[in-house]
Amino acid sequence: LHAAIVAIDQFQRFLGPELAAITDESEGVNIVATKVNALPHILQEIDIDIFDEMNNDEWNSSIRNFHTEVCEIEDIAVTCIEKSFQKLRSAEAAFDLVERFRDLQSRPIIHKRISERYTDILEQYMSELGHIEGLF
Repeated sequence: LHAAIVAIDQFQRFLGPELAAITDESEGVNIVATKVNALPHILQEIDIDIFDEMNNDEWNSSIRNFHTEVCEIEDIAVTCIEKSFQKLRSAEAAFDLVERFRDLQSRPIIHKRISERYTDILEQYMSELGHIEGLF
């Protein structure tokens, strides 16, 4: 139960007003926000005594459903972030975007995927240097 509450909290911190401003992907952010707002309802709809061992299987099934939904939301959020990077035209803009994302509190998988962008930025930078070198 604690892990579920932490997951919801991490998503809500990530979905602050900064995210839409950073990504310029308001549609994707709205989809993620709607799904995150529905997460507590999954837990609220559990109509069993979670402390009764006889309900253990049903509780485990409900938690699996919750975690499946969390994984789906993480995938949508990562896709939204990746779309933001596809719109960028320079290594400098991409670096600025990663730095702004780095300061947002997020789910570990989202944070990891953002950190992986540094390699893409360096590759873009090398490409830009090669293009400039070719001009001179």
